[in-house]
Amino acid sequence: MLVRRTAVFAALSLVVWAALSVPCVVARAQLAAGRRSLEVADFQRAIRAFDRAERTETLDREGLVSLYEGRIIARFAVGTRTRARRDLQILGELDPTHTFPVEVPPEVGEAFAEVVRSAGGGLDAALSWTDEASGSRLRVEVQRDTASIVTGIRVHTRVGEGPWSSSDAHEVSIPHAPREAVGAWVELLGPHDVVLHTQGSAEAPVLHGAPPPPRVEVAPIAPIDALDEATPPPSGQDDALAIGLGVGLGGAALVAAAVVLGVVLGTQASDRTQPLLPVVVGF
Repeated sequence: MLVRRTAVFAALSLVVWAALSVPCVVARAQLAAGRRSLEVADFQRAIRAFDRAERTETLDREGLVSLYEGRIIARFAVGTRTRARRDLQILGELDPTHTFPVEVPPEVGEAFAEVVRSAGGGLDAALSWTDEASGSRLRVEVQRDTASIVTGIRVHTRVGEGPWSSSDAHEVSIPHAPREAVGAWVELLGPHDVVLHTQGSAEAPVLHGAPPPPRVEVAPIAPIDALDEATPPPSGQDDALAIGLGVGLGGAALVAAAVVLGVVLGTQASDRTQPLLPVVVGF
């Protein structure tokens, strides 16, 4: 009996998993079909495949980038550039620094760059804080959603190192003590809660009211002259220095005297024509 019940539960689980995964499988299959049609320059078939993939609305952000890139290329190829403008806007919101393959005509990349430039950049979220008596209030504003692809937001907040809490409101009140730090990060969502953009993260949240980092005191470095004055030489060093200087000067004087005496004597010895005068020494 237990074995049969376990088998029934397993079969039901398999059916549920298959039902949930079929749309994703279909979306990926249509995306791959569109890419194959691009490779053989069958642009109309590629557009139809990308349209079917978009209708499933189960692709993640990377899948959406691939979808809109492919459909932009196909629509430029068949000359429906006006219809490609919204795809350019969506791709610009998702990936404003996107680069097309080298084989794509330059006009596609130029049109994309112009759309991003006109929008002022990609999709973003602005977080503004207001301090209240009971804590803080966070307001989230979606920015540069020119194609209106954002269908909701998810705001994550926590006080200090506490657990994260989530809300789908654009404005969240966070009770906390006056000197407690508050962390937050935001997800911008598309159809079926596909995450289109994140501001901050659980590992690197946006902080509010955090105390300043501890100040590190650095001891000032004394100038060399001050060190010489403040640090007297060891005992006996002055005497030794004075004696050394005296000996050195005395030796230099003796050498100078010897040189002069040698010059004088040498002169007298070589000049024998001059008479020797008596030298009278008086006391």
